[in-house]
Amino acid sequence: MHTTKISEEPNSNNGAKFMQPLIPGFLNTFSIPVSYMECVEMELHGHQPEGVALVTDDNHHWAVKLEGGRRFGDGWKEFCEHNELSVGNFLVFTHISKLIFSVTVYDPTTACARQFSNGIEKRGNPMEEDDAATAQVPSAESKYPTYNVTLSPTVINKGQAYLPKGFVKSSGLLNRQCYMKLIDGKGKAWTVMLKYKKSNGQSYIGQGWKDFQIANGLKLGHNIVFQFLQDGEMPVLKCFQFPKSP
Repeated sequence: MHTTKISEEPNSNNGAKFMQPLIPGFLNTFSIPVSYMECVEMELHGHQPEGVALVTDDNHHWAVKLEGGRRFGDGWKEFCEHNELSVGNFLVFTHISKLIFSVTVYDPTTACARQFSNGIEKRGNPMEEDDAATAQVPSAESKYPTYNVTLSPTVINKGQAYLPKGFVKSSGLLNRQCYMKLIDGKGKAWTVMLKYKKSNGQSYIGQGWKDFQIANGLKLGHNIVFQFLQDGEMPVLKCFQFPKSP
């Protein structure tokens, strides 16, 4: 019988871990432990999650659908094949935010963490290819701010993506007006304008967002995750898209 271990940081789901070995049949039976899902239940606000994002240290993010709220479905087999996972590998999932996980793979013969390389040929269906100039894998330890949003009629019709104050404050973007680089799901960099309303301090992405939205086929109800990567005169954000909610 295989065992699952869970560790959790006090008062925060960011950094919470679950650890699981790969057993025969793992391509079709791998699931997030029930006890772990209970840890993040409050963050889900009672909604059954439809998917997760898996992050490896070679700057790749993989979209994996969840079946029944826990079992890995579409995207999991591609993730395993791309990373050459096999029975006996031990996986540690570290929660970053809103079911985005940093994944560490341990080799059963050496008990050492596997190092992924940007130099190997990429296979499968990664969510995005990183721009080398902005490459630094987000992890629970680095705590790169993330923001999850379901696109509303306001975002679609006005061509403006509003960012919550907590996100812009933790990213160092509060009350800033500047150009930003937004990395889409194919690794293409888009120039957009960050603005804020002086009346209430509300930050939003204005100029360039409409073009980004149309080119990436973003529509009402699509789930988007923004992740802050890098500060400077032109800050860098990445955008992860999840499947549209039914």
